[in-house]
Amino acid sequence: MVNATVNIRLEAEDKKEAEKIFATLGLTTSEAIRLFYRQTILRRGLPFSVDIPNDVTVAAMEAARRGELEAGGFEELGSRISSNERRGRV
Repeated sequence: MVNATVNIRLEAEDKKEAEKIFATLGLTTSEAIRLFYRQTILRRGLPFSVDIPNDVTVAAMEAARRGELEAGGFEELGSRISSNERRGRV
């Protein structure tokens, strides 16, 4: 029997965007929230990963916000990965 109510406050734009996604999935907002609660109970934790970034990741995020990261394409990334694999860094 459904007999509890949850009230939350969030940014209007977040609500709007999430409700579009729920609708695409054929869910109402209430169904999506009930699904979140059920999955939290079944998994005995959040149904997605929540990680605290390490110092290297934080530094990269801060550099990106300042616009200090070098931009490259997929080809450059592939070359770097291949190079690291040859060096045994992967």
